[in-house]
Formats: sequence, C-alpha cells, structure tokens
Amino acid sequence: MENKPDFTGSPTRKLASQLVVQTPSSGLRRIRFGNSGDGGYVLLDAGLDQVEAFYSYGISDDYSFDLDFGTATGARGRLYDPTVDYPPEIAPRLSFYKTGLACNHGTISDHIESNGDGGKRMVLKVDTEGHEWIWLKETTREELCQFDQIVIELHGLCSESRHQEFAESLEKLNRSFSLFHVHANNLSDLREIGGCLIPDLLECSFVRRDICECRTNTTVIFPIPGIDCCSVESYADWPLDYWPFLSGQPSETEIRARESVLRLAINHQEITRLRRALKHATFQLDCQSNSAASRFAVLLRNALLKARNAGDRHPDVTHGK
Repeated sequence: MENKPDFTGSPTRKLASQLVVQTPSSGLRRIRFGNSGDGGYVLLDAGLDQVEAFYSYGISDDYSFDLDFGTATGARGRLYDPTVDYPPEIAPRLSFYKTGLACNHGTISDHIESNGDGGKRMVLKVDTEGHEWIWLKETTREELCQFDQIVIELHGLCSESRHQEFAESLEKLNRSFSLFHVHANNLSDLREIGGCLIPDLLECSFVRRDICECRTNTTVIFPIPGIDCCSVESYADWPLDYWPFLSGQPSETEIRARESVLRLAINHQEITRLRRALKHATFQLDCQSNSAASRFAVLLRNALLKARNAGDRHPDVTHGK
C-alpha cells in the first residue's frame, strides 16, 4: 500500500505529489557524468548514443559534467553562464556563451535556433541557483519536449510560501517527463513542512515519457551507492527512503523511515549551529588576540620612541660614552 500523508489542498502536499519518483520499467542503467561531488548529474542510458547536442545552463567553475558527457557521446555542448568568463571554445566541441537562461537573454528555443540545433536529439542541464523557477514558469511544454532528458537542481524547496508556484511549474514538466532519479544536496537543510520531509536542494533527472516507460518507484532507495555522491563530504547524505521518493511501503516502515530522517535532519542542524558558534568564537578570539598584540605593539613602540628621545637629549648616551 502506498503510504501518503493526507494533506489534500495543501500547497506542500501538491509539491510533494509532483516529486513522486518513477522507475524505468525497461531496467535501463543510470549513468553519472561529472565530478564525484557537487557538479555531477545522473542520466538514463536511453538513447544517449544518439544525442547530437546538449545545452548546459549554469557552469560556474565546474564544467566536468559537460566534459564527461561530451567525451562519452560525441555530442556538441552549448554551455551558458552570465556570471563567469571562458573562451568561446572551452574544449573540443564545447562552446561557451556568456548569457543566461532567463527569457530576457533569449529563450532556449532562440538559442537552439541560433545554433542550428533544431530537430536534433538533445539533453538539457539546468543549475542556475534558483532562477530555474522563473524559467519553468515562463517556458512552454513544447520547448521542454525538444529534449530527451532534463537534469535540473531545484533550489529553495523549503520556501513554504512558494510551494503552490513550485507545484504548478513541476506539473508542467511532469506532463511529458518522468522523474526517475533524485539526490538531495546535503549542502542545505532538510525540513519537516506540513507533515512532509522536504530537502531544500534537490537534484532531479527527468526522461521524456515516449523514450521509456516508467512506473511508480517502490524498490529503488536513494542515494544509490556508486551513483550518488555527497556534495559536502563532512556531512552525511540525506536518505530519501520515504514518500514521495519511495512509495508503497507498509505504514510502520514509512513511519520509521521518516522518523529516522527527521532525527538526522535535527542532528544536522544542531551540528551546523555548533560549527557556526565555534567559528564565531574562534573569530572573536582571533580578534581579541590581534587586539592584544596590537596594544602590546603600540606600548613597545612608545617605549622605544621614549628611549630614543631620551638618548637625543643626552649626548653621552647617544655616543656611548
């Protein structure tokens, strides 16, 4: 039996319902491209050898995903980010454009048309630090369907006041795509909101429904060893072993899983609080030490000046007589 909290009409419940994970019924492999920490993303091995181009929005200082994917598939990479500088050709078959995802920089369709990629098999990656929500709201279903697969990091999911907006944006994506992989970025918190456990940063992988058939996930537990990696190694990864990421558990198992994750979240927040307090105390101690050293240096300097002035007034002392 699928155990779902009953929050009919709740924006948080609606959001969680749009994050129900699907499992590819064909048993296709998940493949990770990019760094082992933050910057790596997971795709489904479904027609990747036929992909001709991929669009990557949000590069910062890490284009390991793009380099890995381009090397593995031979596809042409189009990399976009208005916040950094790279040469027009970062690497063979990887082109960089210093512009963003928002519609005032041109839509994705505009970029595809200007690059001559219309009609090609393509993959999309979006990691734009929260700007993905504006893009999802403004983009069309037809634009989304130009891509076989979409990987996107969702930011700010714990912003309860925006849950209705988030749910509506994801519903548009879910009409044509299946969410087949999730990984909670442990750089940020996981919170209980309205009875649902919500990670603030969630890496999501979608595949277009006509690429492969999927069913509600009842067996795959995230994170997957060997595929998923901690974004911050000093923190434990968030286990997503409860609805909506894992469905169909008996009620008692679901309750235990949620309680376990909630305890981990509370511990994580307490450790973070203590680390911040320690960092602040260390900073204050350094300031006091520096202040004490400065005061000592001033006293020493004044003493030396006084001694020098005294020597100037006594020629015998000055000439060592």
